[in-house]
Amino acid sequence: MSASTYQRQIRSCPAIAAPIPVTAADHANADRLAAWLAAAAKTHRLRWLLAHLDDGVVWGRWEADQGLLTSRRAAAGDLQAAPWCPELRPATLQQARLFAAHAELMLWRDDSGGWCARLIRDLAPGEAVPEGTASWDHAFDEPQLLWGTGARPLADGFSLLTHGQQGLRHALPYPLKQGKCKAQTLTIRHYLTRDGLAQVDASRLVNLPAAEAKA
Repeated sequence: MSASTYQRQIRSCPAIAAPIPVTAADHANADRLAAWLAAAAKTHRLRWLLAHLDDGVVWGRWEADQGLLTSRRAAAGDLQAAPWCPELRPATLQQARLFAAHAELMLWRDDSGGWCARLIRDLAPGEAVPEGTASWDHAFDEPQLLWGTGARPLADGFSLLTHGQQGLRHALPYPLKQGKCKAQTLTIRHYLTRDGLAQVDASRLVNLPAAEAKA
């Protein structure tokens, strides 16, 4: 759900996109998928994980001393949280996004069922754009509201959020106090076409503002 009110401020935000090598062997099983994501998070200095699967959503957080922590691990043994935190498995994975303020890596399946990955990152000052590389000059950020009106702490600094009477739940990768909580948001950056009518050409995840505020 998009936040109901926000100021759309188009600003200079040079960025480029590049494919990331990925093979079927990288995702042959759950362990290899987790290892690939952990290695990508470390290599590209990415902090957060959001993965959509056929059976739910997985949140995660990269820690230099612990590796990639996931909501599945945080919810282990918790009868309320565990059913809402599926295992990160290649067979059910639709897409996964590792992200931080400077970049996002997205992993997904193509129409043939093969794996694809790409990295959108900020362009460094003075850096030239390689020929044939997708790039953008301007963008605007948009806050997206996340489900959750009540919170409960989980292991590994995660929090189980429950939404109203529907009882919908998911486990965010940062700590919140027990009880009613204010709306949590996820920042999305929309990049605009370079020529002609300004339109959104690509989007990426940027940060979890509440988590950044606690850092």
